[in-house]
Amino acid sequence: MDQWEHWSFLFYTAMKIINLGIFAHIDAGKTTLTEQILHLAGAIRSVGSIEDGTTESDSLDIEAERGISILSSLMQFELQTNDSKIKINLLDTPGHLDFRNQVESVLDSIDVAIVVLDGSRGVESQTVLIHKELQDKKISEIFFINKLDRNPENLSEAIISIEDILGKSPCVLFHEDENYVIWQNPEKFSDREHLDLFEWNDELSTEYLEHPSKIYDISQRGLFQGIVTQKLTPVLGGSAYFGKGVIEIMNLISQLDFPIPIALDGNELIVSKRMIHSELGKLTFARALKPFRKNSLAHIKNKSIPINQIYNLFGDKAKEVLSVEVGDMFASPDLNILEPARPIIDSPFAVIVEPDLSEDRNELWESMSSIVWEDPSYRMDLDPESGSFCLWGQGELHLEIFRDRLLKKFHKKFTYGELKVARYERSKIMEKQIVFEHTAFGNKHSSGKISATLRDTAGFSKLIAFEVSLPEKIQNVVTTGFHEALSRGNYHLEVLGLECLVHSFEPPEADSDQSIILLKIAVVSGIRSALSEKTDIIGPISDLEILVDDIHLGSTLSLLQKRNAQIIEILKKNSSNSMVLARAGTENLLGFSGALRNMTKGTGISYQRNSFNPEKYNVLNERQAR
Repeated sequence: MDQWEHWSFLFYTAMKIINLGIFAHIDAGKTTLTEQILHLAGAIRSVGSIEDGTTESDSLDIEAERGISILSSLMQFELQTNDSKIKINLLDTPGHLDFRNQVESVLDSIDVAIVVLDGSRGVESQTVLIHKELQDKKISEIFFINKLDRNPENLSEAIISIEDILGKSPCVLFHEDENYVIWQNPEKFSDREHLDLFEWNDELSTEYLEHPSKIYDISQRGLFQGIVTQKLTPVLGGSAYFGKGVIEIMNLISQLDFPIPIALDGNELIVSKRMIHSELGKLTFARALKPFRKNSLAHIKNKSIPINQIYNLFGDKAKEVLSVEVGDMFASPDLNILEPARPIIDSPFAVIVEPDLSEDRNELWESMSSIVWEDPSYRMDLDPESGSFCLWGQGELHLEIFRDRLLKKFHKKFTYGELKVARYERSKIMEKQIVFEHTAFGNKHSSGKISATLRDTAGFSKLIAFEVSLPEKIQNVVTTGFHEALSRGNYHLEVLGLECLVHSFEPPEADSDQSIILLKIAVVSGIRSALSEKTDIIGPISDLEILVDDIHLGSTLSLLQKRNAQIIEILKKNSSNSMVLARAGTENLLGFSGALRNMTKGTGISYQRNSFNPEKYNVLNERQAR
């Protein structure tokens, strides 16, 4: 049966809707779990395989070829329960950190998150990051410990790792050996396990004291209410590959009743992510905070947008519908005018892209722009010196994927340059009183005198402030000169972390058009002279998690040493594998993951988190910087 055949689209039906997100560290089994959920619901005939490129949620050719998720995908389907049908909007997200923007873009739209762990590895760095973001957004979490068919003895360690990030004991709802779950087989669990599910609630606790025989019913209500209100964090487990534990996850989720978000500031939609559909072109996802009919108006961000097309999605399959219910998700080209949220910090990774023929520049720019439109964590601009197209991305893999996608879109020859990691200069600790003054033509023309203080800032900011009121023209030229001076420092790099406080201005005796030009020269040359030999070259720094078998541990440490990495800790994960925690300058790690894969014959796994902020960055020595 086709996924769409059993759908009935009515105006404002009362079907319960649950927006479900699935998140994980890379290779934890998230996409396999998604396939099993879809199969369980009858939305697909058979479970797809990542290896064969047949999964529903990975619809891009490049996802099938690489065996990884690159874009978040929306799978809308019905789940039949004993009592009724529930509409599930399942959002499958990438696990690799380079595609974090795809994760962040859907968080505001979901009610509950399944966080998948590899049972042999427990909580990993991406798990910690996801958990923090879900907590910040007050989104309910359900942990699923996967791959217990391989190493069931690792279950207790995985639970302890969850306890570590929660700061309290999670609610383990299953008995692995007998496949029991507490809300379905209450008699198989101790009173203590039941009490843990409702002691957070005074009313339920009082009810239990008055009616202790109702402990099973009370614990069930405590469990469901506790998940919805984020008072409890449940843990289930099994094997997504074999479908074990999947029924229990969906049974639990079907019991939950989440409140509909309230429309704030007149916004009737929560805008989510974008996609380029194979037939419909550009679409924007949203969650409805009120019911909509086709051809009605949606109010968001002080705009009134006619909603003329409403689509429900199942991966890359789309079906036009007449209406959308409150709390439901949909896609529409009418929302494409809205800007999505963009990463707070631009990535320091960049490549130069050039067409082989100059007449292909516009076409190449359009092809690149379409990929950037779908994934706003990329950024494009023109190199100011060469006029080349400069593409910025979130990491090595992120930019590799862009190249592969561009090859499929742009069918003419182009050059994709070598990946570069951005470098900057940062002002050293300084505080200097300075006078900006410049004369020309034998002192006949003068800039006048600016008295100012230059000092370093705690962050990467570039600030200019005025203690004295100046004519707008003078203030503008001083500001322009300040930023121009910092655009190119001692090593011809942009300078970060400097503040200029202007105290006074003494105008020239004979004001002329030349005075303004000379004033800018005075500011630029004065700041650059003050910064001479007073900047460090800085760039991003990376934290590494490397999982290797013990046979390759020594060679892995040697590989890290050659890249000037600092070994932070070596953790024994099980009898044959170790986790190496290390830190190195991001520049030094270009090509590291490929070298590790080759050295370990594909068994070594590295996870790299890049940082570039005032608290965490790499200082390069002068020989490297030159």
